Amino acid sequence: MPQLMRFTFCHDHEQDRIRMLAEGDEGDRCAYWLTRRLTANLLSNAESWLTECYAARLNVPAPAQSEVYELYHDKARGRFEQNQAMGAEAAVADVAETRLLTQVDIMLRDDGQLKLTFFAGPEADSWSAMSVNYFHQLLHILQLKTELMEWGLSATQPRPQYALQ
Repeated sequence: MPQLMRFTFCHDHEQDRIRMLAEGDEGDRCAYWLTRRLTANLLSNAESWLTECYAARLNVPAPAQSEVYELYHDKARGRFEQNQAMGAEAAVADVAETRLLTQVDIMLRDDGQLKLTFFAGPEADSWSAMSVNYFHQLLHILQLKTELMEWGLSATQPRPQYALQ
């Protein structure tokens, strides 16, 4: 199962989906379609999941945990915009087949990194380990793409009936 390191997101109005292209450290490439529902679940639950799991692990008092999320997200947004202004990295090369992403499992590792596991079927297809800052950058990019798609999604409206693991 390949470990993915770099990501590129493209919006596709015809498919009404977001396409995630990813590349692994050994040159493995794959692509997934992100539906509106999966993207909405990911964005809407990211704040509560990161607040509960990550800020709590840092022993941040409960009343200030959402402020930690906002701080990380603002920092990631600033870093992303700075990278864009300085000339962004080359996009991940296109691949022939794009699979429908059905599930993303997220867990906090002992080293403080997040592990995202991607599913396009019953078995895991690929995974990625990333810092919380990098994950916030990916969330910011997804938010930008949903705005371009005019999906009307917000990252701050948790949906408790859907849980990220």
